[in-house]
Amino acid sequence: MKVRAQKSVRRARKPAAFGNGVITQAERDKDVRQLMTAEAKDRTADLQSRIALQAYFIAEKRGFEPGHELDDWLAAEAAVTRAEQQSRMTKLMPIIQASIACATPTSEQ
Repeated sequence: MKVRAQKSVRRARKPAAFGNGVITQAERDKDVRQLMTAEAKDRTADLQSRIALQAYFIAEKRGFEPGHELDDWLAAEAAVTRAEQQSRMTKLMPIIQASIACATPTSEQ
């Protein structure tokens, strides 16, 4: 009885061409993760800056009276979030309207 040697199911990772050199898939994934993390940090910092600016204007309207800092911050968060949602809806509205128009059956007689 002859026994065949089984081939390894594992395949060697082929290097992926990327940029000027050749890198492995794992290195590319690591770079992508780092880039995504950096972008998320930038978005978070940008959001916090907009909230802080809005909180400043809210405090300014009431004369910078002390003791209302948290209320100002929470009101600013709500205002910035609301503005972002309205911006997204404004961008999505034409797409939503077009998809509704395509899905609505027309009556042809």
